[in-house]
Amino acid sequence: MKISHALIAVALATVTPSAEAATLYRLTDLGIAPGQVSSIARTISNSGAIGGESGDQNQSQNVGVRFDGGLTVLPTLSGGTNTVIRGINNSGTSAAVIQSAGGNDRAALLTTTTTTQLGGLAGFASAGALDVNNAGVATGYALISGGNEAVQGGFPVVSNARRQTAVVWHGGIATALSTGFGAIANSTGSAINESGAIAGNARLANNSQRGVLWNPDGSLTILALGQDQFRSRARAINDAGSVAGQVFLFDGRILGAVWSGANQFLLNPTGVGYDQSTTRGINSFGTVVGFANDSSGNLDTSGQIWNLTGNGYVATALDSLVINLNGWQTQAAQSINDRGQIVGVGLDPNGIVRAYLLTPVPEPASWAMMIAGFGIVGGAMRRRAVRVAYA
Repeated sequence: MKISHALIAVALATVTPSAEAATLYRLTDLGIAPGQVSSIARTISNSGAIGGESGDQNQSQNVGVRFDGGLTVLPTLSGGTNTVIRGINNSGTSAAVIQSAGGNDRAALLTTTTTTQLGGLAGFASAGALDVNNAGVATGYALISGGNEAVQGGFPVVSNARRQTAVVWHGGIATALSTGFGAIANSTGSAINESGAIAGNARLANNSQRGVLWNPDGSLTILALGQDQFRSRARAINDAGSVAGQVFLFDGRILGAVWSGANQFLLNPTGVGYDQSTTRGINSFGTVVGFANDSSGNLDTSGQIWNLTGNGYVATALDSLVINLNGWQTQAAQSINDRGQIVGVGLDPNGIVRAYLLTPVPEPASWAMMIAGFGIVGGAMRRRAVRVAYA
């Protein structure tokens, strides 16, 4: 018995990574849809479903794509010329904005075989869905009319000169989210978690933009600004209710931020010359992904991951963690799931804009199999010892 326990301890010490060791990743090229020239993976669920787009270099004429299990172009609505995918759930249902030339945006939920247009909101002719949770509850926006032209660049809120309101869809039926008794004017819902909390963005009456949180009971919280900050944006929310986004500083820089309860954490970038950061995704463990750039515009975008420590967040450049980088640049990580898988968009060795998947090495499932294997070996050794002892 003592010998078998010792052997297992030695084996585990040999293969189990240190809690302080950086996670390494293997990069998978997710491909480009036929007839298109670029691709971007925007979102990954805990089940590994991956959604995004493939299109032209300007990302203005895109098709929706599922990247997991092979590249599949998603169906669209009649007349749709551009599909924007921002969220996907465990069943593989994607939240989508379907845009058409000169027409109104339409909100839809897409699978690999079906397209379901979501209901409209009275007084608003245009709508877009930006995320969906595992219960099929979606969030996004309703717009007075026309298209949300800047939706490709993230989660914009149009000027207060045009009416726009954040929306939640239950069973395909739209309901406007709270304005906080008039505290905000225009708004959009960006991300939803499993409890129904929604992170989003709003413009106040003075037209300034702020990240906001609609709590599961529907009440509104305007995310607090820290010293030297004048504007914020919310990008993602995890199941613990922590929100990832950005803050805008009076010195002209933009920094990633996480709001967790009453606390705000700033996410500084890593890398010589990088002084700005942007978040895109946060998982249930509080790990954040996004990218860094420099305010001078002289450096290439750098994919970044921020891990939560006892006192805050520590940044690591993703390129330094990929074991098979081979000329790739991870540039803009977009989403991370609870298995630690990351998706994003970067440049391949030929300089082409392509979607990628980063998978932890070894994968969590591999660790589980190894540990289970040691348990089997240990059990066999114990049984053998018993048989020998009582033979």
